[in-house]
Amino acid sequence: MQDTAKSWVTKGVSSGEVEVFLNPFEENVPEDETHGTVYVRMPASLKRQIEAAAESDGLSANSWAMRCFEKCLAEWSARTIHV
Repeated sequence: MQDTAKSWVTKGVSSGEVEVFLNPFEENVPEDETHGTVYVRMPASLKRQIEAAAESDGLSANSWAMRCFEKCLAEWSARTIHV
């Protein structure tokens, strides 16, 4: 089955029927990196609400969401017993 798929893709690429996109993300990200990226899919209505709340607080949607993640994690940590 893999050979069939590989053959199909190879033929498609050579004939121009298949578009090849490069992966924009680094394959090996260092463990000690000081920042990261999380992609979250959500309904458009929720996105609009987040953007409105962020604007109301004078923040970017990214900063506002990051604060929400931090608050949720702090609440979760307070409920979780650490050994």
